[in-house]
Amino acid sequence: MNPVGLLYSANVTYEKPISDSGSVIVRFRYYHQRLNFNVNQNEVFAISKGTKGIKLGYRFYLSKNSAAPNGFYISPNIDLMFRNKDYDAYGNLIAEKSNYYGLGVHTGKQWIWGKFAFDIYGGADLFLTPNSPVAILPVGGLSLGFALE
Repeated sequence: MNPVGLLYSANVTYEKPISDSGSVIVRFRYYHQRLNFNVNQNEVFAISKGTKGIKLGYRFYLSKNSAAPNGFYISPNIDLMFRNKDYDAYGNLIAEKSNYYGLGVHTGKQWIWGKFAFDIYGGADLFLTPNSPVAILPVGGLSLGFALE
């Protein structure tokens, strides 16, 4: 867990098992960053960036000794993200909005201990944007959460 990241970003994931070997996931994300640049103690310009998004996926659990959502999994997913930028004063770009669409495959392992969940995962996401070429990005992470059921 990165406590500094909590100052400008948040991810909330909900996973619902629908069988012993599969579950659906919904992830909401939010990111905002504002940087102020100063020259001679006067603010020259500020950069503001923000992203909101949703990820939908299905996890295929491969473990034979445990039921979803516990064990090894592979998960195809889709992303929809909305991004805002606005630079003012000498930053020049005043406002820009764009949407990103993504497809990805992640693999990982999740452990459930009572009411606590720990997930480690990795994979790749392919993003399509209206103004940029296709981007393939590596993905990885650790999640610590609560098992609600």
